[in-house]
Amino acid sequence: QINFQERHYEITDLTVQTQKEVKSLIYNLKSMNESAIANQFLHLKDDIAKRMVYVMFEPLLNCDPLTDHKVPKSLLPLYLDMINKCVDEIQSQSEDIIREQIIQAFGRTYKSEIETKYRLQQKIDILEIELHKFQNQAAVQSTIISNLQQSIGSEKTRFMKEIQIMKEQFYQKGRMGGKYEPDITEIPQVPEAQIQNADQMRSKTTKEMKTEATKREAEVKLLKHQCQVQQKQIQELEEIKIQKQILQEEYTAVCEEFEAHKKESTIQNAHQLDEINSLNLKQEEFEAEIDNLNKEVELLTSKNADLNQKVKEFEP
Repeated sequence: QINFQERHYEITDLTVQTQKEVKSLIYNLKSMNESAIANQFLHLKDDIAKRMVYVMFEPLLNCDPLTDHKVPKSLLPLYLDMINKCVDEIQSQSEDIIREQIIQAFGRTYKSEIETKYRLQQKIDILEIELHKFQNQAAVQSTIISNLQQSIGSEKTRFMKEIQIMKEQFYQKGRMGGKYEPDITEIPQVPEAQIQNADQMRSKTTKEMKTEATKREAEVKLLKHQCQVQQKQIQELEEIKIQKQILQEEYTAVCEEFEAHKKESTIQNAHQLDEINSLNLKQEEFEAEIDNLNKEVELLTSKNADLNQKVKEFEP
């Protein structure tokens, strides 16, 4: 009895061919995911670069107090390292998640396939045992019927010969009267005793024949009943064969469904979609943080402009 339990699967638990397919699938999904993330953050970098602001006293932006109020600058250099680090972390985490989810999905699918195949094989084994048992019973029944038919034929032939001999003896007795002595009598008898003995023998033989015939008739009826039972068993065997064929077709369908599942798994992985949505949410939060920083920069720029104006007012 196989014990199927939930477990954590490793890629080495799969077959060599499946490992190749899984690795190829992981690589393709990783490439697609990295490309999608890189494109999204590239748009983000472009948006930040296009949003020019007036900045003062920032070394990374090469600020000049004399010209900062005239020339707006891009804030992208301030956040570029953080953005690139975020992209690397998201891509790395996504790769681990994709790899883990795909391996577990394939492991569970193989487990389900093995369980189904095992149960179907159990049914097939039971049906084959029943079929073998019925075939043996059919062979035994056929042998018994053949032997009884031969026995009935032999007995019938013997009785017919005895009846023919008795008819011949009675015919000779009628022709020759007291001069005739039957072949079946070894002790000479007077005609009256001979006739009485012949009548008793005929009566006894007829009674035995009737008894034997009744017995044979009962045996024939029993054999007919057994034949009917055997015919019913044969029909049941045919039904079992049909069921076995159906089970085999179901197993084939399961295998085909598993193959289809492997082909469609690249677009039907709900866990992967959840992780992608989570990454998109993180990106939105990061963009919101960038917007807040931009607002702070604008506020500082405004204050700096006011300060410059006051400085000019105090200049001679």
